[in-house]
Amino acid sequence: MCCGACSLINQVQQVKKELFSLPAWQQWCIRIINTLANTYTTHIWVSDRPITGNTGESPAVEVIIHQDPEGFYANSHIVRSPRPANVKFKVGQVIVHKRWGYKGVIIGWDTEAKASLDWLEKNHPEDKTHWRTQPNYAILVDSRDRAGAQLTYIPQENILLASSGSTVKHPLLMDFFDGYDGVRYRARPALKELYPDD
Repeated sequence: MCCGACSLINQVQQVKKELFSLPAWQQWCIRIINTLANTYTTHIWVSDRPITGNTGESPAVEVIIHQDPEGFYANSHIVRSPRPANVKFKVGQVIVHKRWGYKGVIIGWDTEAKASLDWLEKNHPEDKTHWRTQPNYAILVDSRDRAGAQLTYIPQENILLASSGSTVKHPLLMDFFDGYDGVRYRARPALKELYPDD
């Protein structure tokens, strides 16, 4: 009798460990985010501003459901060519956020911020309204620097190039890139078609 009961207890504990542990829930959330990202045309974006103080943490993930013919957050289907001289960084380059220190890889850019007015008011404070008129970049954030599958949209003046050989881990990385050449990530054909001069 004890063997059957012990076996049942062990099985329940195993199921609890596999389904109700923090790592299991994190993996489940990442799978859901990946499914949504691959199913819908909207993207999941995280604010570039901290919740409190100088912790460098992002507020909860916001799902931005704005559709615009030119696309919000560097999500346009319009080919970016010729490349404007004021756009300093290129798709596939690994960057570091000047203020928050996280690494990421550029997956798109706009010549000036293209976002909802509400998002701009929350993320480009009154003393930084010039951020709206400079190039802004869509970034896959390195999951080793910030937990989860974060994407950010940041102004050019907040970007530094990462040192050569820097890589990024992100569950959506291979949706945008074919590989890494030691300096930058190589864009997949669809992304390369949108940014041919990068």
